[in-house]
Amino acid sequence: MHLRLSSLLIILGLAALPAFAQNDAQYDKAVEAYNRGDLVEARSLLETSCDNGNYQACYSVGAMLATGEGGDVDIARTQSLYTLACDNGIIDACYNLALMRYNGHGISVDQVEARSLFTKVCEFGDAQSCYNLAVMLVNGEGGAIDKPKARSLYKSACDDGMASACSNLGLMYRNGEGGNEDRVKARTLYRQACDGDIADACNNLGLMYAQGEGGSVDFESARSLFTSTCETGLTNACINLAEMLSNGWGVAEDKAKARTLHSEACESGATLACANLAMLLETGQGGSEDKIRARSLYGRACEDNIPAACFNLAAMHYSGEGGSLDKTQARSYFSTACNGNFPNGCHYLALLLQAGEGGSKDDQKAAEFFGKGCDLQFALSCNSLGWLLATSPDSRMRDGATAIIAAKKAVEIEPENGNFHDTLAAAYAEAGQFDDAVISQLAAIAGGVDDNEVGKRLDLYRQKKPYRVGE
Repeated sequence: MHLRLSSLLIILGLAALPAFAQNDAQYDKAVEAYNRGDLVEARSLLETSCDNGNYQACYSVGAMLATGEGGDVDIARTQSLYTLACDNGIIDACYNLALMRYNGHGISVDQVEARSLFTKVCEFGDAQSCYNLAVMLVNGEGGAIDKPKARSLYKSACDDGMASACSNLGLMYRNGEGGNEDRVKARTLYRQACDGDIADACNNLGLMYAQGEGGSVDFESARSLFTSTCETGLTNACINLAEMLSNGWGVAEDKAKARTLHSEACESGATLACANLAMLLETGQGGSEDKIRARSLYGRACEDNIPAACFNLAAMHYSGEGGSLDKTQARSYFSTACNGNFPNGCHYLALLLQAGEGGSKDDQKAAEFFGKGCDLQFALSCNSLGWLLATSPDSRMRDGATAIIAAKKAVEIEPENGNFHDTLAAAYAEAGQFDDAVISQLAAIAGGVDDNEVGKRLDLYRQKKPYRVGE
């Protein structure tokens, strides 16, 4: 599934400003002036009250200086007044100072101080500060990563009714971050956050319904959530809805509508949507075929580190679809896909290295990339690695023990594939285990392999001889 999960949120909003205290004549006059819209007078009176030791007034005039109410903006003085108020117990001042330090609003960014200030305010039970602190702990901002602590803070904020905290807590339960994985709990938390109008949570809940995570598959609920959330402007939900329509997952297939949704999301900057749109354009699904534009869109998505797009771009360069045939460039894009842990990219890069296409022939490098593809659970790569190490005419390449490991893994992944049993037989023979080679070769024949050489290889193994390509 090419559905997209929404990631952690960070909501760093200002505390209510300005705030007013009681039992101060100058302050009371400032309140009256502010309420009747005389901001110049209010600011002047607050300055006087602050000078007289009313730290709430210092905080309030700092807020007016930050926004330019009643006079010029003066961020440096805002910082000074917030610091004074914070040092004297005005928690809202500490919170806003933390925001200034985190965002670098008019002052230098200092995530260490921001984290310290959010910690201080969180200890007073402020859910927003606890939430922001949790985000910093997850991301390792201003100090070490501490996901268990972040999970605890999200829970407290969620329990206090903060829907965005419930959403992030759901993500941590879904992924098993900071504690045990619990997708049933994640689904419940996403439902709670979605009911609190957190669009990302609605999208993630839809994803869990679509994939049957934390409960039964419910395509209808998924479609409904993706549709309503897409209408709010959340691009990920539009992409997910498009994928449901494109593949007919629990809904009537509508590739034309999917194409429209992917196109709109791509235009808004979502490169995953560009990659999905490119697939539809390349194959002419949902509209006319346009391989030139498909190639361009794959390029855009590849530049944004979407490995599958790099793979498809490589394939188009290899075949010459949508532009010139360039196997050197194809090799480069297969390499990029492989670096992004896309196993098909590793496999096809190895094939080009083995064949000497797009560059020099290099069986050692081919074996390396077949190995990476195998590590990524791509059965064809395991099989190819086993075959290369078992049957290469170059004795420097042969390694029976490693070939057996790779071929066994291919068989474990796809036990019904007769060709994989054929490779395992060759690996056993290379290692001198001819009885096992005969058994595996018979399994290959039973599995329907009709290669004329299969019977010849069986005879070789019965004669206790290994098989070599080209001999």
